[in-house]
Amino acid sequence: MNVQTTAHSALQALLHDALLAGLETDVGEDLAVWGTPSKTLVPMPFAMTAAGDLPAQPIAKPVVVPIAAPQAAPKLVAEPVWSLWSAGEPNGVVVMVADRMPPEGLALILLQNMLRAVGLHEVPLGFVGLDGDAPKGGVAEPLAAEVAKLTPRYTLLMGQGVLGAMCGKIMSVEGWHAAPQTLALQGVVGVTYPLSLLMNKPLFKGLAWQHMQRWRLVCEGA
Repeated sequence: MNVQTTAHSALQALLHDALLAGLETDVGEDLAVWGTPSKTLVPMPFAMTAAGDLPAQPIAKPVVVPIAAPQAAPKLVAEPVWSLWSAGEPNGVVVMVADRMPPEGLALILLQNMLRAVGLHEVPLGFVGLDGDAPKGGVAEPLAAEVAKLTPRYTLLMGQGVLGAMCGKIMSVEGWHAAPQTLALQGVVGVTYPLSLLMNKPLFKGLAWQHMQRWRLVCEGA
């Protein structure tokens, strides 16, 4: 190997090292001509240390953001909306219904015939109504107070709605007759089916007739 070839190899090695160091040089076409290197710094991914060694590239740790477990939306429980009303004449029969108004039309005629069957068709007639979705608990006292406004001698509860409200629990009409409970109401208490059921399902009139006869016996013994 001659001297010129050795020089060329040395210059190529130097040029390669200079490029790796981030320097740019203008060497022209002849590698033997070496001008003054222009020390133009090429941006590097990280800075050199004072000793000239490359520091270890920092390892980026993944940022873990804690994700809160989705919480179930609170269930909104609507407050029961209900109201009480009373109408009619005092000092007679008070009929309690689960409705927004007193019976009228054919329903009223049916009620009058039921009262005639027990001899109460000439007694003053009043009504107390429970309108809306009332809770079973906490209604008995205001319902009894509404009945007391009419100072009845006889009180007839028609339907499971008013019966359950007065008992403070779900109570069927037949369940009450099987085991009658004392209700805090003025007047001699009777219980039967609602007028709407008796009109739509006439088969229940036979059971209602039995209820009315039991009520009549209690009224006569009072």
